[in-house]
Amino acid sequence: MVAFSWDVERVVNSMALQLVKQFYPTSVAKETGLPLEDTFSSLIDLVKQNKLILKWEIRCPAHCARTIITLEKLPENLSCLSCTCGEDYEEITSDMIYPVFEISAQYKAYLRDQNCKKKHSKRMGTLLPI
Repeated sequence: MVAFSWDVERVVNSMALQLVKQFYPTSVAKETGLPLEDTFSSLIDLVKQNKLILKWEIRCPAHCARTIITLEKLPENLSCLSCTCGEDYEEITSDMIYPVFEISAQYKAYLRDQNCKKKHSKRMGTLLPI
């Protein structure tokens, strides 16, 4: 499981240094070639470390599949939502709920800072005689 976590964290770190704000677990599973269940478990570990934020998208199950709303936490009862396609939903079912992960701003800043230090150190190393 540790190797899985390292592969997942490597992909997350790469995304954090880019303009990626949020992503789905399926994209990380595809990138790593790992099973979705293992990928999701590793992503949850990163949530526990405050590197990621887990959010929940409620999507329209009609043909449009638009995100109706994104929530930080799933409430006990969620009902009466409307999609811009015109569909109304009295009840939210599990097939409408999708996890989405957001990279925390603090973690992005930390990684960028570390990346800059590493680049600076490499440049300084080539300028200074040994």
